Amino acid sequence: MKNENKVFAKKEEESNIASYPDHFNLGHEKQRYYHGDFFNVQKITWVLLMLFYLVFTGSVSAVPAAPTLSLEQENGSMTVRWSEIEGDPEYILSFAPYPTVDYIHEINMQHNNEISFETWPGAAYYVAIQAEKDGEVGPYSNIEHFIVPETPLSPDSEVSDSNYEPFIDNNYFDFAYGDVESGERLIDSQYASSAYYNMDETGMDQGSMFGVNFADGRIKGYGLEIFGNDKTFYVIYVRDNKSKNYGVNQFRDNGDATITDLATGLMWMKDDSGYGMVWQDALSYCEDLTFAGYSDWRLPNAKELQSIVDYTRMPDANEFTTPSKGGPAIDTDFFNITSFININGDKDWGYFWSSTTHKSSNGMGGSAAYVAFGRGLGNIDGNGNWVDVHGAGCQRSDPKKDDGTDYSNGHGPQGDAIYIYNYVRPVRYDKSVTAPTYTVVDTNQKSYWNNAFEIEEPSPGAEFYGQDAHYSGNALSYTDNGDGTITDNNTKLMWQKSPDTNKDGVIGADDKYTYAEAIANAALCNTGGYNDWRLPTIKELYSLIQFSGSDVSMESELDLGEDISDNAPSVPVYERPEPGRFF
Repeated sequence: MKNENKVFAKKEEESNIASYPDHFNLGHEKQRYYHGDFFNVQKITWVLLMLFYLVFTGSVSAVPAAPTLSLEQENGSMTVRWSEIEGDPEYILSFAPYPTVDYIHEINMQHNNEISFETWPGAAYYVAIQAEKDGEVGPYSNIEHFIVPETPLSPDSEVSDSNYEPFIDNNYFDFAYGDVESGERLIDSQYASSAYYNMDETGMDQGSMFGVNFADGRIKGYGLEIFGNDKTFYVIYVRDNKSKNYGVNQFRDNGDATITDLATGLMWMKDDSGYGMVWQDALSYCEDLTFAGYSDWRLPNAKELQSIVDYTRMPDANEFTTPSKGGPAIDTDFFNITSFININGDKDWGYFWSSTTHKSSNGMGGSAAYVAFGRGLGNIDGNGNWVDVHGAGCQRSDPKKDDGTDYSNGHGPQGDAIYIYNYVRPVRYDKSVTAPTYTVVDTNQKSYWNNAFEIEEPSPGAEFYGQDAHYSGNALSYTDNGDGTITDNNTKLMWQKSPDTNKDGVIGADDKYTYAEAIANAALCNTGGYNDWRLPTIKELYSLIQFSGSDVSMESELDLGEDISDNAPSVPVYERPEPGRFF
C-alpha cells in the first residue's frame, strides 16, 4: 500500500525525465469526490444478513454462511464492515459500480474488517462475496445491489434529464441517458467502439474496450464483464463507402522540428512543452509561441488532440497483450514526448491539455478536457492501488487551476489521478494540405470561459485568449437520409440514427449489446437497406462528439468547492436481487 501522503510523481535527477510538481497533497480530509458535507452528515445503516451457502467443486465444499455485513453511509462515502473472520475458508469481498464497471474492487476479508468507497447521486453498486480455500475460488454469491438517487426523493419527484444537453447532436441522432427505471444511472450512455485492448497476459480476463460516453463527454476504457456477467453498451453502426480510411494518420516530418499530418491538414510541434502547466498558461504558451518561422500556433481542441493518439500502443503492452506495442499512445517515430516517473515508480507519459472547456451540469467551466498519452491512472480502491483504469488514449478532464485541493487519493468514482499541471503540444493549420482524408470535425464549443465561469469573448493578447471557441474548424454538418441513417457531410461516414436495437421506439437498457453481440450483430444489420454495417473505430465514434453538452457525471462540477448540499439525497434507495441470484 502506498503512503497516502506521498506526492503524485517522484522527482528524478535525470534531465531527460520530467516530473509533475509535488504539490499533490490530494483528497480533502479523505473526501476525493465531494467538497463539504454532501450528505448533511446524515447516517444511514443498512444491515445485510448473508445466509447463503457457497458450494464448490474439489477442495472447496460445505462452506459455512458468509460473514454478516453492515453498510454505513455518511458524507458521500459508503463503509462496509464485517466481524472478524477466522479459519478456513477465506472470504473475498468484491464491489463495483454497476452497470458500467470500470474495475472490480477486491479485498481479503480475513485481513481487513472494513472498506470505504465513494458514492454520488445516481451511484449504483453491486457487493458480492466469494469463498477461497486451497487456492480454489468459488462463484459469486450473496450479491446485493444499492442505488443512491439522482435527486432527493419525495412523493412527486422524478429523475429527469430535461435540463441536460448531451455530447452528441440530438437534432439528428436519437439519444437517451441511462435507463434509470432499470437501475442504471443517467451517466450510463456508453457507446461501443472496435478499440479492444487486454493487458492480462494470462488470458483469463475478457479485456476492455475504449468507448465514448455521450452523457459525460469522455473516452474511457470499459471492462467487458462484471462478476462473470457480460456488460452491455449502446451501439450505433457505421458504414464507409467513400474514404475507407477515416482516422488513419499520414505524418510527414518537415525537417524543422514540426510534423504535418497530411490526413488532417494539421501541423504539430515534434516536441512537447517539456513541463506541465495550468490551463490558462497552456493557452498563453501557444499563443505567444513563434517557432519554425510560424507565429500562429495555438492549443489544440480535444478532437484535434485525440486525432494523433495511436491506439496500437500502450505503456504496459508486450508480446502477450493486445495491443502488443509498448510505449506512449503516440507515434514515436515522428513525435517526441516527455516521460516522468509516476506514483508507482513506473516510467509514464502525461496528460496533454486541450483548449476545450468541459462544461459541468451546473453550468460551471472549472475543468478542461485532456488526452492521456500515458496511463489513465486511478486510485481504484482508495487505498493507494493505482492502476491504469481507463487506458492510454482516454480523454477525461482536469481542474483548470490549482486551488490547493488535496487530490492525493484521486478524484471521482474511479479515483482518477489529477495532475492539473499538464503538458502542451502546440498545433497550427498547414494550408499546404489541400485534400485531407481525415477531416477533424469542430467541437461545436461556442462559449468562452475563464477558470470557472462563462465570459465574454477575450480579445487577442487578453487573458484566456486562444481557447476552443476562438478557432472554428469544420462545422458540424449532417444529413438525415430519412431511412434511419445519418450522413456526416464532413467525414462522409454514414451512421445509424438510433441505438434503438429492438425497434420498440424507446431507447433503454434492453437495447444494449454485449461487446460480442455488438460485433456479431453488425452482419445482421440492414438499416436503410445496407448490409455493410460495422462497429466504428474509436476515432470514427469520437468524430460525433460535441462539447456544447454538459457533463452529468458530476466529476467536473465540484472543482470549485461550491456548496451543493441543497441538492443532496438524504436517503439512498436499495434494490435487492431475488434470493439466490448468482452471476
